[in-house]
Amino acid sequence: MSDNQPLEINIEQLLEELGLKDADEETKKEMAEMFQSIIDAKLKLYLMDSLDEEEAKKVDGLSEEETIKFFEEEKGIDFDALIMAIDKESREEMIQDAAYIQGQIDANFSEDEAS
Repeated sequence: MSDNQPLEINIEQLLEELGLKDADEETKKEMAEMFQSIIDAKLKLYLMDSLDEEEAKKVDGLSEEETIKFFEEEKGIDFDALIMAIDKESREEMIQDAAYIQGQIDANFSEDEAS
């Protein structure tokens, strides 16, 4: 990763995309933490799936900095590009999920009004 600094996640943009731009600060903080957790989990899963058994044992004893160096040098992983791709995929999934949920809410509301 460039300069070993994590990429910043634009949570304000995500909240706007989800229709939650007017959420209170606590909700925004919770969403940011949740989204960061999703990205972290997907990143770890992707990285661990790329290892064979011997590599997994080697990585298990490394510090975070050594692990990043291993993946960059040994596996040719571009962390910036990978994180950006995971961010994009996760955003799209959350937006689709939110649209589905909103559709279900709207459908149920319409049914209740018709009754």
